[in-house]
Amino acid sequence: MAFTCDNCRKRQMGNPQRSVTGRYLCRRCHRRLRNRSVGRGLGSSSGAAAAGSWLGRVRRAMGRGD
Repeated sequence: MAFTCDNCRKRQMGNPQRSVTGRYLCRRCHRRLRNRSVGRGLGSSSGAAAAGSWLGRVRRAMGRGD
C-alpha cells in the first residue's frame, strides 16, 4: 500500500504507522516521534532531543536502526 507520510510528506510504500493522534507516518518518522516522546517523559524538551538521538544511536549500533 502506498501512502504519504503526514510528517515528512514523502511518498512511501508499505504499511503506514499510525500515531496516537491519528497521523499516518513512515517508519522513520514514527520511530523519531516515539523516541522523542520517551525523552519527553524526562521532563524537558532538551531531554527529549537527547533521549531521541541517544536511543537512535543505540538502535543503529545494534543493527535495528533506519
